[in-house]
Amino acid sequence: MADLQFEDDSMELDSKFRSRSILGSSATPAMIRGIMKLGLAKNEKAAGNILLGIIISCFLLTISVCIYFFYPRFTEQENLRKKLTPEQFNQLPQEIQDQFPK
Repeated sequence: MADLQFEDDSMELDSKFRSRSILGSSATPAMIRGIMKLGLAKNEKAAGNILLGIIISCFLLTISVCIYFFYPRFTEQENLRKKLTPEQFNQLPQEIQDQFPK
């Protein structure tokens, strides 16, 4: 078997956000600094949680807007059928009649 050696067994997760290292120094991302500057968060981890909440809120808002605009609503079709007389409805092609709820 190969002889494996690890440098440090007590590695802990670092909760700080770091951007790419430019000229050897890493800086806190601008979004995190902006949230901390506004006073919404006291540290980087709290600011990251706020950004995560904003992301989740935007995602849920996008889903709800898509459902609102693209999910078929039968109320419009029902209203259209109520406006038509039975004679007018029966004159429609069968494919169109099948699309209306009964």
